[in-house]
Amino acid sequence: MRSVPVARDELFDYDVMNFGDVDPRLLPRSVWTDVRKFVAEKGGAWCSSPGRDSCLGFYTDVHDAPALFPVEFDALASTGGRLPKDISNGFLVQPTPLGLQAGPMQLGDTLADT
Repeated sequence: MRSVPVARDELFDYDVMNFGDVDPRLLPRSVWTDVRKFVAEKGGAWCSSPGRDSCLGFYTDVHDAPALFPVEFDALASTGGRLPKDISNGFLVQPTPLGLQAGPMQLGDTLADT
């Protein structure tokens, strides 16, 4: 689907939502409240796969969005929400405590390694 269902009932008909390189500011704030409820209340899956040029920092302007991500948004402030141009040396991701409980975020053998 190329468009986002803006009515709560339409949104709740789905099981999974996958946002690609989407500027979240293009959607009404009420949609984000419903997306958060879609995950928290219905148990729907929501994933975001932003591209290199998208700005994760735009999500900081969306009140309901931080609840959807397993990382702290405060860390994005120093970079304007963008990844560094050169990430060949890697970059640090700091999951939230809840994020650390998610299997895909457990990257080491121990919590300290992760």
